[in-house]
Amino acid sequence: MVQGCTIFSKVDLKSGYHQIEMTEEIVYKTAFKTRYGTYEYLVMLFGLCNAPDTFQTEMHRIFRPYLDKFIVVYLDDILVFSKTTREHVEHLTLVLQSLRDSQYKINKEKSSFGIPSVIYLGHVISGDGLAPEAAKIVAIQEWSQPQTVRDVRSFLGLASYYRKFVRNFSAMAAPLANLTKKDTLFLWSLHCQMAFAQLKQASTRAPVLKLPDPSLPFVLTTDASQYGIGAVLQQNDGNGLRPVEYMSKKIKTQKLQDSTYEKKLYALVSALKHWKHFLLGRHFKIFSDHSTLQWLKSQGELNDKLARYIQFIDMFDFELKHKKGCYNKVVDALSRRPDSFALISSTHSFGEEYCRTIARLLPQDETFGPIVRNLQANPNSEPGYSLSSDLLYTYNRGEERLCIPQDQRLRTLLMSECHDARGHFGFLKSYAALSQRFFWKEMRSEMLRYVDTCELCQGNKVQRKPPLGLLKPLPIPDGPPQSVSIDFTDLGKTTPCGMRQVMVYVDRFSKCAEFILLPEVARVPAVRTAFSERWVTHHGPPTSIVNDRDPKFCSEEWQSYCKEYLHYRLDMTSGHHPEANGLAEVMNQVLFQLLRPVISPDQQDWDLHLARAQLMYNMFVHSSTGFSPYRLYWEREPHQPLDDVIDKAKPDLTPDTAEFARRYHLDVERARANLFKAQEVMIEQANRQRRPSPIRTGDHVWVASSELSREEDISPQLLPRYLGPWQVLDTVGADAFGSSYVIDVPLHLRTYPVLHASKLLPFTPADAFPDRPPQFGPPIPGKGYDVEWIEDVAYRIGADQNKNRPFNTKYKIAQRKT
Repeated sequence: MVQGCTIFSKVDLKSGYHQIEMTEEIVYKTAFKTRYGTYEYLVMLFGLCNAPDTFQTEMHRIFRPYLDKFIVVYLDDILVFSKTTREHVEHLTLVLQSLRDSQYKINKEKSSFGIPSVIYLGHVISGDGLAPEAAKIVAIQEWSQPQTVRDVRSFLGLASYYRKFVRNFSAMAAPLANLTKKDTLFLWSLHCQMAFAQLKQASTRAPVLKLPDPSLPFVLTTDASQYGIGAVLQQNDGNGLRPVEYMSKKIKTQKLQDSTYEKKLYALVSALKHWKHFLLGRHFKIFSDHSTLQWLKSQGELNDKLARYIQFIDMFDFELKHKKGCYNKVVDALSRRPDSFALISSTHSFGEEYCRTIARLLPQDETFGPIVRNLQANPNSEPGYSLSSDLLYTYNRGEERLCIPQDQRLRTLLMSECHDARGHFGFLKSYAALSQRFFWKEMRSEMLRYVDTCELCQGNKVQRKPPLGLLKPLPIPDGPPQSVSIDFTDLGKTTPCGMRQVMVYVDRFSKCAEFILLPEVARVPAVRTAFSERWVTHHGPPTSIVNDRDPKFCSEEWQSYCKEYLHYRLDMTSGHHPEANGLAEVMNQVLFQLLRPVISPDQQDWDLHLARAQLMYNMFVHSSTGFSPYRLYWEREPHQPLDDVIDKAKPDLTPDTAEFARRYHLDVERARANLFKAQEVMIEQANRQRRPSPIRTGDHVWVASSELSREEDISPQLLPRYLGPWQVLDTVGADAFGSSYVIDVPLHLRTYPVLHASKLLPFTPADAFPDRPPQFGPPIPGKGYDVEWIEDVAYRIGADQNKNRPFNTKYKIAQRKT
């Protein structure tokens, strides 16, 4: 009905009920008394038992010719939908004319016309599909923890309205649903808290459901187990199977003893009943992980229940296929586990020493001392508290918890048992384990600080926040050829001439590129010669070169050549941060894109096409400048074969004339303006996924383990995600709060100490918990030796800018003979 529509209008009637006149015979039933006399309603008012039915019937009468064709009506909310703008104008004209003929007035402020998406009955309808309304999701997110059964019912009522968007809804809501059972004690347990949080989280990740398309076949997938059933209805619109709606529910108690076959059949029947309006009268496919369902229509003897199931199933035209459970990913998790989740807990018991400590500190505690003294004088003086064996207990929502006095060492020990000894889970699980057993004021905030300052969690857990460091691109040059980006790319295939690499030069202003062939092993002299002959000779030395930290560029020979012979500034990127030299990195991708369509199947002739690839790239307009690189660099467009076809005239300006120089200067200024605009767009888009870096000189940070060297027999998947913490020695760049920093990385890790903020994680010290048990993470990767002395330095390759830091140095280790 709405599938395929891309333009919508929503019409709201102004005080819709009041626009319907009541018959004179029943007016007296609306009488109400005031101090000024008795009054009666002449029009239909809100609150009458038959008012909704009467109004809905009236709307159906007015729009009967158009219902479900391009209009749906729910009371005074009218939705008009069309596939094209022209159709929509026609449809909207018919709707408004019908309202005018029946003398109904609309509310202009609440109506919307000709929009691509519309909020209707708590859902967002658009050409992409169906999504929940954002305001309702925010309401779910901000819902406070229920305190009564009525609160739970209210929350489940709102969340259930969007259950068709949430896979595994019944599984998530099972602990909360159990609280609403009759004659059940309201006890907010860990399972309830987890379910409450999971439902909130799931509501924010609700997918956009595909609007059902009658022209496409449906695919139904079902499953069932001892605890529940689940199903999903899908359609393939050319982009793979997309969910139309999810369905799940718990199996009734009387069905728990049924066989697996009967439960699978019950899941199928329940799904067919739920989506009968979609599936009846059309052919569709059903997937189930129980193979015997394929023969359900060929069975001999059937009991009454199975006979009723099969009689109902016979109404549908479908093809049932078996799907292994390991591939049946869309089933409800409720069908895979019981609703009673076992809590993994340690067997640590509170020793008598700790109990004596608590009993000794309680009377002196500022918070619990007065309560203990009152209970000692009168056991009924403090409701919600009790005293047993000199220990104070509090009762809240049916839970008994031990009160812990103000003793940091004792409280730290309890938090360690609930976090460190239980798998280092997040705050929610750790706090739930703690709050089930103990109580003190500010317990929640202390537990949050404890988890945030856990060194093992900081170094091992995945960071879900955007990376640090806002994009700060290099300044745009004034013109060509002032600044050049250089990079190497390995083609992965050695040609018969022995060539395997390409050295890419890109002028950062005009985007003019040159591709230079290099052998598989190209040392610094060969690179220096190629750069001098292919770039410096034809274009002159640039004022700056941007390159990464390839060993060739880090060598003293290359740096001496650049500074003493060419006299230009060498801008090197931070370690393992290719984004800093993004222009050259993108050019590497362009090179592969140009070569793939033209090389032979054996890939050995790619070097023969390199010159053509360079020409093809340079003579086409670049999106950043608005000019071709060839024109900006050589002050003219290259001659192309198509120019002869159209008899293109020769340039009307002669080089080296004043008018030629003026026009070229205008082109450069236009290109520079375009570069600034492109850079602004790039900064805006990139910084949407980043956040400012709070790191300052003197701070301690974690460094991503992927940036550090490791042994070959070490699995990177099992390494800590971050190593450290190490001190920030300095910032890099003109900005005092720049995005690259000098880190005091240990010498034996052999890494360049300048790292971008995206590779760092601020360290949160645990100074607030001095009694915290020691946390020993895994050692930093690298083989260790019991060294008694260093006999000799085997060899040393180069050095970085910090002369005290060895670069790729090997030592000969000697052991003393006894």
